[in-house]
Amino acid sequence: MGAQHSGSAAKFVSLIFDGGFDDFAAWEAETRCYRTFVWAKFDDGSWHQLSFFELIRLTQELDLSRETFFMETGLIIVPEVTLANMEHATRALAAEGLLTSIGVKVPSTPSRARFVRLTCDLESVGNSDSEDGDLGRVSARIELDDETCRTVTFYSVPRLAHVLNEAWAVGAVFFTEPNLVVVQRLNLATMNTVAQSLIEQKCFDNNYAPGEFEKLHPMK
Repeated sequence: MGAQHSGSAAKFVSLIFDGGFDDFAAWEAETRCYRTFVWAKFDDGSWHQLSFFELIRLTQELDLSRETFFMETGLIIVPEVTLANMEHATRALAAEGLLTSIGVKVPSTPSRARFVRLTCDLESVGNSDSEDGDLGRVSARIELDDETCRTVTFYSVPRLAHVLNEAWAVGAVFFTEPNLVVVQRLNLATMNTVAQSLIEQKCFDNNYAPGEFEKLHPMK
């Protein structure tokens, strides 16, 4: 699915890794099956924060977490966390004009808006394809009290695993959707609880206080 964008849109320049990305960092990312604090740099000086995970690490994090969901800033899932896969995914998403809908732009002003309600496609919600009531995948909107909204895509672990197996089988090297949120089993109650937590924990904001990012990463 592509996004329309004008010829004057900002162009992707490179990936920037917090702390650099030498041979040891590459080995560490492949061994740990994830790499966070990665930024896609654009030629207009803007940066978008990304995170790369393998499914096995994502499910481990979900199992060990006290939270009922897993979400990372700009989450992109890859079969292996290698530099080649990370760069390929980023360039492909940037070329389609989709990268800005995946990663959080930094620096940006954190939102103070509060949760109002969660809305979703009732037709898709009413069609569970699992005997245990797991909805699998649902695209939803979190409405806020400042009259803005956040689009999120919920996946259950079983559905995500199925989708990834099919994708990797045909040679895909990345998978993502806007604001991808993963839970063990997906139902309406879970989605509402998670949506409120996402807003309360400011999961859609960047991880830096005003001025902090510019000091750590001067815009050149």
